[in-house]
Amino acid sequence: MKKLIVILSVFVSLLTASTYASFMTGIFAFRDKDYNKSLPAFIEAAEGGEAKAYSYIGLQYLKGYGTKKDVSKALEFYTKGANLDDESSIFGIGDMYFRADGVAKDYAKAVYWYEKVYNRNLVAPQLGAIYFDGGHGVKMNKLKSYQYWNDCARFKSTNELDDIAISNCQTNLSTLCKNYSWACK
Repeated sequence: MKKLIVILSVFVSLLTASTYASFMTGIFAFRDKDYNKSLPAFIEAAEGGEAKAYSYIGLQYLKGYGTKKDVSKALEFYTKGANLDDESSIFGIGDMYFRADGVAKDYAKAVYWYEKVYNRNLVAPQLGAIYFDGGHGVKMNKLKSYQYWNDCARFKSTNELDDIAISNCQTNLSTLCKNYSWACK
């Protein structure tokens, strides 16, 4: 019995190392814009259980990077990643509905997905924009807009993309408070 446990442990470790290697191969190829190499690497990593790989596969299908653009496949892979709790996949689905990127614009669905990210204390400035303007299934609500942009503006950045989002939130918050001061009290 002990031999079987040791053999299974070694097998799982090798599988995990192989999955990680495939994922990193995909990352480096993606950064080098070698999409024909990154897509199969991400697919192999996803099949090995790497949840983060699904967001890259979804993005590649969404944009047509290294493959024919296929929005339904993008949504399929983002959903697989979201079901495995991958934050980038969750955000990707929200973005598709927010930007009407291959799907009908639906702010209610976008809010559903963005709030999953926001509730993990991650930056989601689109929530402020959605409530600022309203429409597409969501009522305008300047107070909620203020809440989301204020939280975003106070977010602690961990990368360049966060810096850009935080700067945008600060600008939007300033404009909101200037034009709708009652919402900022």
